[in-house]
Amino acid sequence: MSRDPYAPPAANVEVAEARRGSAVKAVVVGLAVDIGGTIVFGFIASIAYGVYLGAAGASPDEMEKAMATMTYDSPLGIVLTMVGCLFSVLGGYICARIARHSEYRLGLIMCAASLVLVALTGGFGSGEGTHAAVMGLLVLVTLAATMVGIHLGVRRNRSGR
Repeated sequence: MSRDPYAPPAANVEVAEARRGSAVKAVVVGLAVDIGGTIVFGFIASIAYGVYLGAAGASPDEMEKAMATMTYDSPLGIVLTMVGCLFSVLGGYICARIARHSEYRLGLIMCAASLVLVALTGGFGSGEGTHAAVMGLLVLVTLAATMVGIHLGVRRNRSGR
């Protein structure tokens, strides 16, 4: 036994190099989480709201009118916007965690694609009741939420986990 009992123990302390993920996969999966999660929650919330209106004694015409005239400042509109922002944060986080490189650039690409898809499908409520200022605010909030998720993913990536 020639080992020195006072020497510190030897260990392999090299940090494994994190492999870079696919940029396309990161953007597509992040976008699917953002848009898909928001749509699924919106669908479930709409059904629940319809059930609530039906239980409150609303006729089918009244229910249809209530759903068609819902605005962003209504309680349901605020909840849907907040949950949509949370899904944007989650989508950005997943995008950054998958990519493990150029996270902010890929996050901006994901956010731009998300905004284009939402605008093409009329998701910002491009009807007569929605003002341009509200749509602009929603764009900025979506961008900020996605970037928060990206930032959280970058911090997690840099921590080595």
